[in-house]
Amino acid sequence: MRSFNQLLHAQWRAGRVLCIALDPVPGKIPPHITLNAPECGEASLVFNTEIIDATADFAAAYKLNSAYYEAMGRTGWNALVRTVGYIQGRYPRIPIILDAKRGDVLHTSERYAEAAFKRIGVDAVTVHPYCGRASLEPFLSRPDKGVFVLCRTSDDSALQTMLVQSPYAKKPIPFFAHVAHDVAAQWNQNGNCGLVVGATHAADILTADLASGNSLPLLVPGAGAQGADLREALRPLPFSSTRKFLLVSGRSIIYASPDRDFALKAHEAAHRLHNEVHTHLAGFLCG
Repeated sequence: MRSFNQLLHAQWRAGRVLCIALDPVPGKIPPHITLNAPECGEASLVFNTEIIDATADFAAAYKLNSAYYEAMGRTGWNALVRTVGYIQGRYPRIPIILDAKRGDVLHTSERYAEAAFKRIGVDAVTVHPYCGRASLEPFLSRPDKGVFVLCRTSDDSALQTMLVQSPYAKKPIPFFAHVAHDVAAQWNQNGNCGLVVGATHAADILTADLASGNSLPLLVPGAGAQGADLREALRPLPFSSTRKFLLVSGRSIIYASPDRDFALKAHEAAHRLHNEVHTHLAGFLCG
């Protein structure tokens, strides 16, 4: 049985932290693929498999945002399931995250969890915390699966940054810090929780990490097309064996070229980002 934590820690020991987002948009897939595979789902599958083959050497994980596949209808769902199967069959060391941001009342969450873990077969999923821990029990109760809880996203939503009176602090703290503390202190009984914190707000990465007691893995989107300053985003990220992270990049890698050389350019972009990350981290440790 694939265990998300085992797969992820093996990737970290190998020095890989890059999570590549496979979010295909039909209009951005190179024309030579769509010509031979006119259905958007089939074209997306071909595109995905070539990107995966080109970037697997640098990928600590792959993340698939369900919205991109759902928007294509039946063929998109098929592409999602078959992409997951392709990764598991060809690169079984690489964990797969479904970015679905699930979270609802208990009986609905049960169906969401079954779809993600049994039907699609991913190793981890993103969820939102608004309905509380009990509603997420179908996800949290699976120790072999990962659960990344939305904490501080890359946008500037007032809700996640508003100050709240938390029982964990003497003065008001940002709501996302309260979430980080709750997840670490109360939700992580199976040791399978992590936090989603956006790279575009470097100071808030540190706030969330400290609020969680530096105990949870961080899924950090925003590197690349979203415009995060890579050095600043990495500065507060953890370095010890118990404080790890996944840096998410998608569009800047998978759409590095619109032409026939797209896979080669994706390989180069992933390699470059992998090297940049380690150069910055080495500089912080030495400095």
